[in-house]
Amino acid sequence: MLAIPIIALVAVCQPRTLPVQQVIAIQGVVESPHDSHRGAAAFALTGPTTFGWRTGQLSASVDIGDHAFLVDTGGGNETILTGRISGTGTFEWRSGGVPQVAQSILRGDTANTFSGTFTMSKGVLDIELPAGQNAFEGPLVVGGRDRAVVNLHANETLPDTQTITFTGPKDTGIVLNGVTETIAGCQVRNHASIDFSGASSLKLTSITGIRVSRGATLSIINFKPGVSRFAVTNAPDSETLSKIGFLNPAGLPRGLYSASFKAPGFITPGLMVTPANLPFAIDEEAVTAREKVFNIRGLDDITGPKSPIRPATTIAFFGDSLTWLGGYIVEIERALANDKTTSRIGTRLINRGINGGGAKQLVAGSPDAAFPGSSAQKPFATLIKQDNVGIAVVMIGINDVWWRNTSEADFRADLEKLAAAAKEQRVRLVLCTMLGRGELPGGANADDAKIDAYCAIIRDVAAKSHCTLSDVRAAAQAWWMNTNTALRPDGTLASKAQDILTYDGVHPNAKGNQLLASQIAAGIARALRSK
Repeated sequence: MLAIPIIALVAVCQPRTLPVQQVIAIQGVVESPHDSHRGAAAFALTGPTTFGWRTGQLSASVDIGDHAFLVDTGGGNETILTGRISGTGTFEWRSGGVPQVAQSILRGDTANTFSGTFTMSKGVLDIELPAGQNAFEGPLVVGGRDRAVVNLHANETLPDTQTITFTGPKDTGIVLNGVTETIAGCQVRNHASIDFSGASSLKLTSITGIRVSRGATLSIINFKPGVSRFAVTNAPDSETLSKIGFLNPAGLPRGLYSASFKAPGFITPGLMVTPANLPFAIDEEAVTAREKVFNIRGLDDITGPKSPIRPATTIAFFGDSLTWLGGYIVEIERALANDKTTSRIGTRLINRGINGGGAKQLVAGSPDAAFPGSSAQKPFATLIKQDNVGIAVVMIGINDVWWRNTSEADFRADLEKLAAAAKEQRVRLVLCTMLGRGELPGGANADDAKIDAYCAIIRDVAAKSHCTLSDVRAAAQAWWMNTNTALRPDGTLASKAQDILTYDGVHPNAKGNQLLASQIAAGIARALRSK
């Protein structure tokens, strides 16, 4: 038998080079860590460092060392950190407003070892680490620059041995979202809230538990007695309890309740709080009466089979930047276009807003700053004749009050000229009172007294010239009193200066434009139906 030799084949392999995680030493302002340092698996700070508004989703770990680290989302751009955070310095997260459109999220698979102070100074931050994995090992500060809120989404993601401090010029809070959380205690230096949404439980383990500074309050919201648990090691003293309130606890009549200590160690709702020296009534009867002022369906008054608008009617809107921006005009235009009847009658809407304009500019015209862009605008009397206007809407005055320093006499005279011109051209005129400057209810804004005086002039001119009045100011004030108030544990009211009907205290946001559209549309309907 022929022997066949067996040859062993041995493959000689070159050793494979494994990718080495790239650690980048970094400091200063980095607008986009992705773009500046592609492929980085870890960052090590060598000095104060800011990650900017284009950070986006970042999976690299960050060793803060003993330096200052700032995540600045540029007013609320989406920012998500999922890498491990370590070090002993300081970590500030600065996001957008409250509420917030884009997400700010601190996420990861395992606990972070960062042991310095973590500050959520502005906006909303969601902590989304797994249950039992701490987002950081140091104390948490909520607030400092503006309104700030921290949302928790899993059990025990804050360190048991550290405190939460609520601070800063605006209201702050933490939302438990049905989780169980243990911390050493909390210090309240402003008006703060703890939201017990879901079957939430919060336990404070230190002897001091809660400390509430002079003038500060702590509101407990969405609390369900018998389900929610607010546990403390020692009973707070009476002064501290007097600064804590439960807002509308489940199963009890709506209202604010004082805090009481219940053995063996729980803070629970006590007696209902009586408001102290309020500038306006907040009882159910008063709230219902005010609701009737603003809760009207003005857009329904100009649409449908019974619409008073005749075919080919031109409606011109004269005003300042509130009109120039066009938001409420778009709402009226949309309502007409979406209605089966009015979509076929050819109504023309013209924006005659002058950015920064006052009553005098409407009367005499303006060389620039008018819609669209910064166009020139002819005098009111010329335009209503030129455009064959059937209805003229005038909402003016905030700039006269605010910075043009128009005297009451001159303001009245200009309004009377507008009314006379409309009458001469047989144009139906709707005079509107102004919205305001600041949204604090009850006359608490700096210019409220002056604005109300000029609105009184508008009402008087409308009555004496037999024009239709749209009292936008009254509707807005009623809205603010009903919706921009929160009763605090000390019996006072908390309100916001903006972000209710305006985005800056003057110019309407989406809800503000809806209110204006409804009120002005109702005025247009009344003007058309009047003799």
